[in-house]
Amino acid sequence: MKLAKTESSIKIYLFSTDQPGIERLLDQGKHLLTTEERLRAARTSHDEVRKLYVASRILLRKKLAEYLKTDPGSLIFGIHSLGKPFLSSHPQLEFNLSHSKKQIAIAVSDQFPLGVDIEYVKRKNRFIKIANRYFSDPECEQLEAAINKRDMFFNFWTLKEAYIKALGMGLRKGSKTFGFDLSSGINVWDQSLETEQTSFYSYRLTDDYHLSLCTLKKNIPPPSLCKLNLDFGESEAIPVHTLHQAD
Repeated sequence: MKLAKTESSIKIYLFSTDQPGIERLLDQGKHLLTTEERLRAARTSHDEVRKLYVASRILLRKKLAEYLKTDPGSLIFGIHSLGKPFLSSHPQLEFNLSHSKKQIAIAVSDQFPLGVDIEYVKRKNRFIKIANRYFSDPECEQLEAAINKRDMFFNFWTLKEAYIKALGMGLRKGSKTFGFDLSSGINVWDQSLETEQTSFYSYRLTDDYHLSLCTLKKNIPPPSLCKLNLDFGESEAIPVHTLHQAD
């Protein structure tokens, strides 16, 4: 099946659950969820968490079906041995999903594996303590020297998450076995893997979110960032700041 053409080889869709009328979308799209997904949603007592989960599943099916020009209900998902989801019904389409607070991010490509991570920057966490546990020593040194340590923390965190997700290795990839130098663009090193065939983009978004993308392909053009409304209409998303992999 031939994929629908887009203006960029990678597209990142951003969707906020903080839109008036979100309950209507959830109600109209709930038939797309599997039995297991419905049960998981029913077990979620926190209303905002439930909305985020259900909306992410509906959005994922809607946008992937749009690429494939098929019925969202016909999509069949599988899980790789290390936990990364894929479309078993259409394995040629690569995608990755992330959500935080009230934002959902979905990255889609028909060419190469990718990973995306979005995080709410103002979430309450002891980020220095987390960094000391999960970041490499050079990353911790950069964080300590940063003027805005919280922003630097989430820059590192989303890049690390996006990289792990692109590789499809999950928690089996030790977080201190690789790292980033952000002193001049995005520079990655990895003790166990070659990193020449990677591309990274990192964005500080409006509404206090940070997003990073990793693809297992060198020198890709910038992805297309777009916001979605309740009817899935698209508009350009303009980041506050952008950082990309060093040449």
